Parts: sequence; C-alpha cells; structure tokens
Amino acid sequence: MRDFEIPDAKAPCQDCMIVWMQSDLEFLVDEHAGAEEGMWLHHTVLHNEANGALHNCDKAKRRQRFFVSGNERSFVDLSVNGYAVSHSVSIFVVQEMEPGASLVGNY
Repeated sequence: MRDFEIPDAKAPCQDCMIVWMQSDLEFLVDEHAGAEEGMWLHHTVLHNEANGALHNCDKAKRRQRFFVSGNERSFVDLSVNGYAVSHSVSIFVVQEMEPGASLVGNY
C-alpha cells in the first residue's frame, strides 16, 4: 500500500458550489485503473483546511472532511445544498492505493 498526499490541491473553481463528486483512478495514458487492471483505491479523503471540524479525532489537524470514498468509487450527489467553495478554500487530499502484483514497482 502506498500513501499520496496533496497538501494544497487546486479547487475546481472559486466562489462556486460543488454539486457532484466521484473518485476514480486513471493511468497516465487516460486508461481506467480499476481492480481489474491491478489498481485498488483503498481510500481517498478530501479535507478543507480553511474550515475546522470538531468531529476530527486528531486535535492538531481539525480540518473539515467533505468527501471520502474507497474502491467502490461511489458518487456523492450534493445538488440539494451543494458544498460551497469560497476564495479562501484550501483543499488537502489524502489517497492510499495498492497495486496488484503485476504493477508492484511500476508506480
């Protein structure tokens, strides 16, 4: 298993609303990277560093989780209320992936 962190990921827009999200993996050549191709998306978590959250167990890193997914790669429909992205949003992405035996050493 390998962890990837993007501490200051670019928001998809500013002063807007996110209304739909889904996690997925692709190889660099724009090909789907699922379990059948040897890649397992153990989990991915998106945090908003600008918004604190009391539900987070780690008191030093109380940031707001607004999206979580795993290898089921289910989508989340936020169209009723949306997730507001202000100009001050700071997104932190954490992903953990596991390559199949045929891909070990190739990523």
